[in-house]
Parts: sequence; C-alpha cells; structure tokens
Amino acid sequence: MHIRTYTHTYIHIYTHTHIHTHAHTFDASKYYRKWTHPAKTIELMEKCVEREYTIAVYTDGNKSPSSVVSGIEIFMNKCLTFQLKYRLTEICSNNQADQLAIAKALEKIQNLSYLQGNQRSVAIHTDSKITPDAITNPRNHQNLVEQIRDEIRRLEKDNWAIHFTWVKAHNNNYGNELADHLAKEAASGSEAEIGYNKIPKSVVIRELK
Repeated sequence: MHIRTYTHTYIHIYTHTHIHTHAHTFDASKYYRKWTHPAKTIELMEKCVEREYTIAVYTDGNKSPSSVVSGIEIFMNKCLTFQLKYRLTEICSNNQADQLAIAKALEKIQNLSYLQGNQRSVAIHTDSKITPDAITNPRNHQNLVEQIRDEIRRLEKDNWAIHFTWVKAHNNNYGNELADHLAKEAASGSEAEIGYNKIPKSVVIRELK
C-alpha cells in the first residue's frame, strides 16, 4: 500500500491487487471552516408511540466479506411506496452503510413536497445505535454524518417533523426485515447504484499499523 498526502483533508490510497488497481478517497472529516456553529447542534427527536406518522422509513446497512450495502424501505400511510438500495465499495464500513441509508432516505423525502401541513411527519427506524450517537456528537464531522445533519435541517426548515427510533435487528420487525432483505438483494446483484466509495478512518489506521 502506498499513501500520498495532499492538502488538508485528502489522502488517496492505492490498493494493489493481482487483477487491477483501485483508487479511493479517504473519508476525511468536513473542513473545520465549514463546521456548523455549536449552537446549531442537531437534537434528534424520539419517535412518539402515540403519534401517527405519514411516512415510516426503515433503513439497514450490511457489510460482508464480499460487499457493503444499504437498503431503504419507505412507507406512506402504511403502504410500501419506495424501495431504495445502494452498494458501497468493499472497503467501506458497516457504519458508512447505515449512515448512507439514512442520508438517502432523507434525500428522498425532500422530493415529497406535495405533502403539506400535518402530513409532513416522518419516523425513521434504524437498527444502528452508533449512527444516531454520531449525528448528535458535536465532535463528529464525518461526511455522511454531516450530510444527514444538513438533510434534517433542510427538512425541519420546511416544517417536517423528523423523529428517530431504534429497532432491534432480526427481531421479526416487518419494515426492518424488508430493509435487510433489500440490502442483501443489492449485494447479490449488479444493478444497485454505487452510493459511496470513501475509505473510513478505521481502515486507514489499521493499514498504517
């Protein structure tokens, strides 16, 4: 492995295999001058069990020895309406897959501008505990985490209520099981869009040891 360092936040790592050479970009933190003021730190709102949400989102990220994938199920008024699946390059992490799923789901909701008033309510179900913690951690400025924050701010500015809840994986939760199955479809097929290809910090640290 050869590492070449460029300015500030960019490191290009070239991994040589017996077949061909891959070039990836290090998943560096957002440049500090672009950080949001600490007073504007995101506070994730918990899903209210008594509330009826127009949109229910279920996200799943999965990493196996051969693939890293994200699956997203979006229900509107309890009817399955959108299914999204993405592949990440194999060097990406499971956390990146979880984060990409949430970011892409929020991006999709941005397009639902025809919903108005009380219809603008979303419950996001994730089986990741790390991602919500990362979003609310003011010291975490990773790209996908910042993207999620930006999407939440845009939606809330447009009067969307975005609430989160954790669901246990592989516990017969219908939406979560669908998202998991969709992610596995992305792993087994080539039609899924490549959604992310940046090397996580953990991989760089491991390779440098």
